[in-house]
Amino acid sequence: MGLRRARRESSHGERAFDRGDFAVAETLFTKALDRVVGKLTKDTDAVGIAATANLGLGRICLARNDLPTADMRFAQVRQLRPDNWQGFYWAGCVACHAGDLPRAEWFFNAVIAQDPSLGKAYVQRAQLRLCQGRDGLALRDLSIAGRLRALDERGRLLTAVVLSRHGHWQDAESYLVGLDSPDAMAVKGTAAWRRGDATAAFAAFDQALAGGNRDDSVLFHHGIAGYRLGRFSASIESWTELLERHPHHRPCAELVTAAYRARAAQRLTGDDIGGAIADLDTVGRRQPSEALDETISLLHAHAAVKAIAEDDDARARTHLRATRHPKAEHLIAHLSYVGADLAAARQAWRRILDTRPSDPLARLGLAICAARDNELAEDDLRDLTTSGPHPIRRAAGHAIATARIRRGEWAAACDVLEPLTEDPWRTSVFAECLYRVGRHAELLAMPDNPWQQVVRAAAGEADGSMLRGRPEQELALVRRAAALTAASDGDWTRAADLFETCAAERDSGLIEAVAYGLSGRHHRGVTLLRLACERDPADSRLGHALAVMLLHLLSAEPEQGPASWQSCIGVWMSVVHDQEFWSAWRVDAERRYGCPVLPGTIDSLRTRVRELVERRVAEHGADGEPLLLRREHEAARVLAELGGLPLPSLGAERLVCGPLRIAELGLHHELGEFAVDLASDDAEVLFRTFSQLGLAEAHLSAGRAAEAAELALDLRCPTCRRADWQDEDEPRLCAPACPDFDRYNPAFAALDHKYDELFECGAALATEALLESARAEIAKAEPDVSSTTRWWTKAVSQASRFSEEDVVLREIVDTALGRSEGLARKENWTEAITVLDAASTVVGTRSEKERERLCVSLAKQLTTRGILTFNEDRDDAELARQDLSRAVALAPHSKRASLNHGLVLRDMAYVQARTDVVEALRLLSEALREFERGLTHKPGDPDLVKFRDGIRHDFNRVTADLLGRGW
Repeated sequence: MGLRRARRESSHGERAFDRGDFAVAETLFTKALDRVVGKLTKDTDAVGIAATANLGLGRICLARNDLPTADMRFAQVRQLRPDNWQGFYWAGCVACHAGDLPRAEWFFNAVIAQDPSLGKAYVQRAQLRLCQGRDGLALRDLSIAGRLRALDERGRLLTAVVLSRHGHWQDAESYLVGLDSPDAMAVKGTAAWRRGDATAAFAAFDQALAGGNRDDSVLFHHGIAGYRLGRFSASIESWTELLERHPHHRPCAELVTAAYRARAAQRLTGDDIGGAIADLDTVGRRQPSEALDETISLLHAHAAVKAIAEDDDARARTHLRATRHPKAEHLIAHLSYVGADLAAARQAWRRILDTRPSDPLARLGLAICAARDNELAEDDLRDLTTSGPHPIRRAAGHAIATARIRRGEWAAACDVLEPLTEDPWRTSVFAECLYRVGRHAELLAMPDNPWQQVVRAAAGEADGSMLRGRPEQELALVRRAAALTAASDGDWTRAADLFETCAAERDSGLIEAVAYGLSGRHHRGVTLLRLACERDPADSRLGHALAVMLLHLLSAEPEQGPASWQSCIGVWMSVVHDQEFWSAWRVDAERRYGCPVLPGTIDSLRTRVRELVERRVAEHGADGEPLLLRREHEAARVLAELGGLPLPSLGAERLVCGPLRIAELGLHHELGEFAVDLASDDAEVLFRTFSQLGLAEAHLSAGRAAEAAELALDLRCPTCRRADWQDEDEPRLCAPACPDFDRYNPAFAALDHKYDELFECGAALATEALLESARAEIAKAEPDVSSTTRWWTKAVSQASRFSEEDVVLREIVDTALGRSEGLARKENWTEAITVLDAASTVVGTRSEKERERLCVSLAKQLTTRGILTFNEDRDDAELARQDLSRAVALAPHSKRASLNHGLVLRDMAYVQARTDVVEALRLLSEALREFERGLTHKPGDPDLVKFRDGIRHDFNRVTADLLGRGW
C-alpha cells in the first residue's frame, strides 16, 4: 500500500513539474521519498521510486539555480541507479551552469558511454566544447546528433553558427530552412551577404531586427546591405543606433555621414529638395564645411523657386530666409506684394535700399506699393522710366498707366503708353485705351488685336465669336445695350437676336425671357426664367413670367408631357397664393386705371386664374393632373397661412408654393427644417400636404376614396415603382436611402426617422380612405357588403400600425348601426342584418364593447324579422324560430326576443300536436325552458310568468292525454 501511494505521488509530481508547478511537484516528490526511505535495501521498486523522486527534486533545484542541492540529488540518483543515464546527464548540466566544463564533459561522456544513441547528450557536449573553442569536436558531436534526429531548433541554429564560423555558408543555410527566430534570421542574413545576395541579406537582417535581435553585427550588416540596395534610410537608422552605442568610433560616424549624403543625392534625384537639405544639414552638423554650406544655400534657392511655382508662399519664404542668394530679399518682397501684404513688402524693399540705395528694383517696388495705396509716386516712377535697366523702365511705365486706368483716366493712360516700346502687355492695354477714348481709326491701324474685333463686331462686320476675357465682356455689354434699346422700341425679334449673341448677365433673366417669349422662342424663354427662379425663388415677377410663358407654351404644344404640366401647375399655384405679388399688382392696377381696386376683385381674379389653369390642364394635361393641381393649390394655401418658407440665403424673403415647386427648386431640405420647427398641429398639416400623402388627400376630398386608399398604401417615388421595389408591408415606401425620397416628401426630409413617420402617416390616411370607401359601398341602394367587409378589414389592419384600432372599430360599428337602422326603416330586414353580420365579422373578438353594441342591434333586427316572418306566414315558422333563436343567443337579456321565441315554439307545438305528439311535447318543453331562461334575466316578469304557466299547463295536459291514450 505504501509503495503504491509513493508511486502515485511520484507520478503526480512529474506531471506537476511538466506543467511548471514546482511547489506542488516538490511536495509530492518529498512525500514519495519519505514513504520508501526505509525500504531501499529490501525492495527494488522502492529504489526506482526513490531515484525518480531525487531526480525530480534535483531538477527543481536546478531550475531554482540551487546548484549544490541539485548536484547532491543527482549524486543520490547515480548511487541508487548507477545504470540510469539521467543521473549523469543532469549532473553534467549542473556542472555546465557552475562553469566546471571539464567535469561536465566527463558526465556527458559517461552518458554517451551508457547510451550512444542519446542525441541530446551530444548536443550538450557540443555546446560546452564550443565554449572551450573546440569547434571541430563540437561540429562532430552536432553531426552525430543530427544523424540521431536529436537537433531541435536551437541545435540546428548552433550547427549553422559553427558552420558559418568556418565559411561553410551553404551548409549553414541548409540547417536554417524553416527557422524564423531573430537569431536564425541574423545567421541567414550573414550567409546571404557572404554569397553576394544583398536583397535576401537585407530582408533577413530586417526581420532579425524586427524580432528583437539588435546585435552590433546585425545592425552593421543591415546598414551595409541597405546602402548597397539604395535603402539609405534603413542604413541611417541602423548605423545611428550603432553609433549611439559606440559614440567615439570614427568609422561608424563616417558610415552615418556617408548614408546621409547618399540619401540627400537620392532625394535630389526624386526632386525632394527639402529632404535633401535636411540630410545635408545633418551632415554639416557632423562635418562642418564651407563648400557644403554653399551647396545647402543653393539648394534653398532652388527649393524656394519650386515652392513659388507651386503657390506655397510660406515654404518659399522659409527657404529664401535660409539661403545666401543675392536675390533672396527681392523674392521675399515680391511674395509679400503678391500676397497683398504691402507693409511687409515695403519693409523688405527698404532693407535692400538701406544697403543698396540705388537698387532700381527696390525703388520700383516701393513706388508700386504707393500706387496701390492711391499715392502715386509720379516722380520716382518717371525717373525710373528714363534710367535703369530696360525691364525696370518698362515696368515703371506700366505702373503709371495702370494707376491712371484705375482712376478711369483712359486718355492719360494713352499718353503714358504711347511712347513705350512694344511688348505684349503694352499692346493689349494700349489697344483698350484707344477703344475707350474712341480713337477707333488708330486702333484699326494697329496690328491685329481683340479690341479691333470688338469695333468690327459692334458694327456688324464680324461675329466676335473668338473673343475672350475683357473684349468678350465689352462686346456683350454693347450688344446687350442694343438689345435693350430694341426692346424699348418694341422690336422684340431684334432684341431676342441680340440677346442670343451676348452672354446673359446674372440679373438679366426677366427682360431677356420676355423678349424670347414675345418673339416666339418660348422654350428659350422658359429655360432662362427657370435659371433665374433658381437664383431667386421668391421673386414674384420671375415666377409670374414663367407661369404665363409655360401656360402659353403648353397650350400651344400640349405634347410636352406630364413633367412640363406639373411645372406649370407648381409655378401657377405659387403665383395664385403669393400675397406680395397680388398686392403689387393691385397697386399697379390702381395707378394705371386711376381708381381703387377692391380686395374682393383680387380674390375673384385669383379664383379665375386658378380656374383657367385647371381648365387648360383638364383640356391638355394627363388624367391625374387636375387632382395634382388641387393638391398643389391646397399645399400652397397651407404654406401661405404659415407665413411662407423662409429663405435665409435671400434675406427676409419667403416663398409660397406647393411641393411640385419645392422639388423643382431643390428646396426640400429647407422645407423639412421649417416643418420640424413648427407646432405639432401645423406640422401635421404640412406633413400631409407636402408629401406623397397630399395627392391621396386630393383624391379623398374629390370623393375618390378607393383611389385615395390605393395611393396612401403605395407611397413610393416613380423611380422605386419603375424598379418594382417591394416593401415588406403596406403602406409601401421607397427603398432605404432612396435619393428621391426627400424630393417627393419634403416635409419629412429633416426628420431622424422619416421613413417610420411617413409609414405611420400613410397608414392613418389609408385608414381614413378605406373607411370612406366602405361608407360609399354600404350607402348604395343595394349595399355591396363583400366590398365593404374588405375595406373595413384593411382599415382595421392599417389602424393597428398607429394604435388607433379601437377608434376605427367604433367608427365601423357606428357606420354599420346607422346603415342598418336606415335599411330597417325601409323594412329591408335582410340587408340590415347582413350589414350587421359583416361588421360583426370584422370586429370579431377585437373589442368586447363594440361587439356588444352590434349584438344588441342584431338581436333587435333578428327579433323583428322573426316576428314579421311568423305573422306573415305561420307555415314558415321555422325561419322565424331560427331568427328568434339567434336573437336570444346574441341578447339573452332581451325580454322581447325571449318572449317571442317561446311563443313561436308554443304555436309550432300546437301545429305539431295534430300529427306528432312527441314532437309537440319537445317543442313545448323547449318553449318552457325559454320562458324560464327569460325569467332568470327578468325575475317575476308578469308576461313571462303568464306564458310560462300556460305552457306548463299545456305540457301537462298533452302529457296526460298521451298517457291516457297509451303509447
